[in-house]
Amino acid sequence: MRWFVVFKEDRSVRDNVLSALIFLVGGFVLVTMPELSTDIICAVLGLTAILFGLLRILFYFRRSIEIGIAGQGLARGLILIAAGLLFLLKPQVPASVLPVILGFCLIAGGLFKLQLASDLMRMQYPRWFLSLIASGLLLILGVLVVANPFSTAVVLMRFIGFAMILEAVSDILSIILLSRARKRFKAIASGQAPEE
Repeated sequence: MRWFVVFKEDRSVRDNVLSALIFLVGGFVLVTMPELSTDIICAVLGLTAILFGLLRILFYFRRSIEIGIAGQGLARGLILIAAGLLFLLKPQVPASVLPVILGFCLIAGGLFKLQLASDLMRMQYPRWFLSLIASGLLLILGVLVVANPFSTAVVLMRFIGFAMILEAVSDILSIILLSRARKRFKAIASGQAPEE
């Protein structure tokens, strides 16, 4: 029940869980059906981007005004819709660089996990190294996807699928670690005994 409350109230947690689920489903599809044409993959990515773009715009107009990064839902929604339309209307453009895009997404995920590992270490959370390990794995996988040393497109797609599953699992692990670290940090700050 506590996780449901956190999920419902914390928008960043909700966004991270939803993106992890998308990566998880996408990864399983690529691992089990790597022969899918890039046109189908682009169509799915395009529709997903448009859907999330519309949701962001809807949430933007339903919320009170926020200034700064937190209030950029309209701009982010429009960017997602534009990207989705590119994937749908000109699939050959993103398809030619799809492995590079996904590789850089993995590298970005690895860098975010590195930041998280640093934050957890500074908060003196004992399991901060788990995020550091996830960061290292994602960075290695991202570089491999960008370098593309694979013999066939099918092998590349399976590898990307595996990497996406790992990214999703590490995102969920990061959410759990960060939630526990925040709770522990608040307990220490208030003079209570922290939970391990």
